[in-house]
Amino acid sequence: MQQIGVPPRALSRSLTPQEQIKDRLQKMRLKLKNTQAQVSQQFRERIEKSHQKLKTGVVKPVTVHLRDSITFTLSVTSLLLTAYFMGAYPEWMAAWYTVWLCALLLLRFVAYYLSAWHLFMIDYCYFHNATLVLVLFLYPNSVELYQMLFTGSHGMLLWAIPLWSNAAVFHDYDKVTSAYLHIVPSLLQYSKRWHTELMNELPATLSMGRALYLHACMYIFWQISYSIFLHNESQQIKSRRLTTSFGWLQEKPPGGKKGVLFRVANMFGPSYLQLMFILLQGVIQFCATIPCSFIYGNRLLHSVYILFFILVLIWNGARFYIEKFSKDYNDRVERVYKAALAMEAIAMESIANQRDGTVHHNPHEGSQMATSGEP
Repeated sequence: MQQIGVPPRALSRSLTPQEQIKDRLQKMRLKLKNTQAQVSQQFRERIEKSHQKLKTGVVKPVTVHLRDSITFTLSVTSLLLTAYFMGAYPEWMAAWYTVWLCALLLLRFVAYYLSAWHLFMIDYCYFHNATLVLVLFLYPNSVELYQMLFTGSHGMLLWAIPLWSNAAVFHDYDKVTSAYLHIVPSLLQYSKRWHTELMNELPATLSMGRALYLHACMYIFWQISYSIFLHNESQQIKSRRLTTSFGWLQEKPPGGKKGVLFRVANMFGPSYLQLMFILLQGVIQFCATIPCSFIYGNRLLHSVYILFFILVLIWNGARFYIEKFSKDYNDRVERVYKAALAMEAIAMESIANQRDGTVHHNPHEGSQMATSGEP
């Protein structure tokens, strides 16, 4: 019973140690309950915001259609403007190419990073495009560097189009990016070769030996750097389950695992698979560089050569739209919509659980702590 005239502080000091512990536990429970209520409220607000986004149609089919329509419009517009700049203002091609390259690679890096595919972006085609940008602005009049990049731009980069079935699928920004990386460097080199003042400084011909030597210097430098990186980061790559081009080639080689490329690479067994892929890639690079010496000094042959790969892009795109797109696209939109509905159901269930949930305490917690004597 509380004594009259005794101050509250004096009364609290008169409590037994076990009563003081119980009093402190009670205050901790109240504080914990308030904290849990705040966290629950914040979580509920975040869930409701996510639900609201779903309701506004962020991932509804109409949004997918709008996004792909915008991508298609920008892709076709970019193609037309690239052709215009090549003929009317070839001196602007470098800036035009660089702006689009940076924008496309930024989008690809975000998408690939979320999918653990970002190590694809240290492959040769990215290395070549990055080197081309540096040379365009740091050494724009270097004859030797131009010829070195010419062999790469018209060699393996172009032959990768039929090898990897690149296609002019204008609504798909990932396919557009792949096509851009492989075809536009050759268009830029063509523009500089025949439509700028640099054409007067360039030698009239490029011997096959020199073409192979210049490209070998660039390719071998990249291959050694790439192999060292994969070796040094192998544990990190495995622990984070990152995908590399070598891993992709093992799982999905061109032509499939029953194709000629994989069968040749695997002829000595899995232990030598990576080495065989490196050697095969070197042979393909070597063979792809041979036509460069013929097209370098002949404008008509140069034009026909590039046109051939443009037609391959268009042909692959046509086959995609006619044979696969009509069915696959509708299926993809339907899957996105079903996923959105599933996310909405999960969000609503989480909100309901948060509203109905209560904080439960162990009734023996206080007595156990009091018996142990811990404050």
